[in-house]
Amino acid sequence: MGRAEINLSDLPPGTATTLKAIGNSFIFNMVGTIAEGHVLAEKTGLDSAKLHGYIEALFPGPYTSYSNRMMSGDYWNRDEMSRT
Repeated sequence: MGRAEINLSDLPPGTATTLKAIGNSFIFNMVGTIAEGHVLAEKTGLDSAKLHGYIEALFPGPYTSYSNRMMSGDYWNRDEMSRT
């Protein structure tokens, strides 16, 4: 399910929750930045597909994945029951 195990057994209880919250903040910030970039591209007349190509070239992995979801309409086309 996960890529790695991070042993926190020598740290106080709640440390894993803190680590998860910090990791989630990375994801929220990344998604927000990508979304703002797409809006800026559209508002300035730059084709969003060009921005997506830039993201693919410079930031492969999760940045490209979230940009793909935004470009495809995944966030607003799914019905509520399938959102996970």
